[in-house]
Amino acid sequence: MKGQEADIQTDIKDALLKSGLAIVCKVKTNGLLRGSNGRRYSMGQDGMLDLYGMTKTGRYFEIEVKMPGEKPTIDQKQRIEKIQRYGGIAGWATSIDEALEVIE
Repeated sequence: MKGQEADIQTDIKDALLKSGLAIVCKVKTNGLLRGSNGRRYSMGQDGMLDLYGMTKTGRYFEIEVKMPGEKPTIDQKQRIEKIQRYGGIAGWATSIDEALEVIE
């Protein structure tokens, strides 16, 4: 992941918590872990968006964070639509203001 995108993710996470719109906000973690038996295990869920959590009203949310000018992949768009279809909040953002709009 690009360092700048990681910075935007952190800024958005902090802003959502500080604003009180979110009571839980986590950054998705992906990668491989090596178990004590030497086997490698995949961590994370394919297609999950960058940030996830719960709003102060108890609704689940996910936000895909992109650099300005970038757009979500087809898989990410499908995940956003699925979360919305089942009553969650989902969208994508390139800034704090856009992320706050997704949650509000």
